[in-house]
Amino acid sequence: AAEGSRSAAPAPALLRAVTREIVVRRTRALVRGTARTLPDGGTLRFPERAPPRPVRYDLEAAYPGLLANIADTLEQLSFAPLEIGGAGAANLVRIGLLKRLESSTTAFRASIRRQIRFLEAFLDALASSRLLAPREHRALHVGDGDAMQLLLTDVALRPIPPSVDADAMEATARADLERLRRIERRIPRDPNGDPKIERLLALLDGELAGRKVVLFTEFRDTARALLQALHRRGGVALVDGEGAFLGLSPCGRRTAIERFAPRANHAPPPPAHERVDLLIATDVLSEGLNLQDAECVISYDLPWNPVRLI
Repeated sequence: AAEGSRSAAPAPALLRAVTREIVVRRTRALVRGTARTLPDGGTLRFPERAPPRPVRYDLEAAYPGLLANIADTLEQLSFAPLEIGGAGAANLVRIGLLKRLESSTTAFRASIRRQIRFLEAFLDALASSRLLAPREHRALHVGDGDAMQLLLTDVALRPIPPSVDADAMEATARADLERLRRIERRIPRDPNGDPKIERLLALLDGELAGRKVVLFTEFRDTARALLQALHRRGGVALVDGEGAFLGLSPCGRRTAIERFAPRANHAPPPPAHERVDLLIATDVLSEGLNLQDAECVISYDLPWNPVRLI
């Protein structure tokens, strides 16, 4: 073309023909209105997601007076050793304990035991004129049953500062310790009769029978307790931050996911006796993995944080 001239704009019909070949337009409204016939004669449509539905259970009926007793005791606890060096920790611990109680008595008992072990170690350190902070307690303990490395107490822990009334702190910690031990004795240890688990079983045996279900819980203690309670049903797997299980047998995470969702993960369908219809998981599986074989999602815990639930 001569200098200064302009190229002619393409005709609208030509432009539309070209863009049809190179541009993919898939808005939600367009996809919702499109159905595709599959080779097997079925029809593929955009799914309609059902709204969330609460599933209720009655803890008070199963364990009369337990909730009121625990609530009163939590209010009485001072958690004074946690407040050394900064306020606000006590309320955070109370909220955390309530969240765990709602999740499962197993998760709640595990947290109560951790608080008991901390107070026992705290009092031992006070007897040696040392102050044990929660962070130091976690560093000096490995596992649930290990005793503190007492030989390192004088080196690892600081002396009690003048600002701390050791006698008053000891009395407060001992009172908290006794209250926590009373709570622990009241927590049911037998999952049989647990109304929350029974309500879940009613769902799995009723309206969700034969369907693929993924169940999320925030707490590993709850996930492991559910696996113990449900593994005899067969077709149950668990994935959390520390491992994966088919029934009670350890396995790889990918194996558990493919047994549950083979179609979405392009894996061969497992034999009938290896099929997984219930996948129990912590939020380690909440994003980045394809679980689209699932037909229903159960949030086993209350949605304390709506963003986490989403």
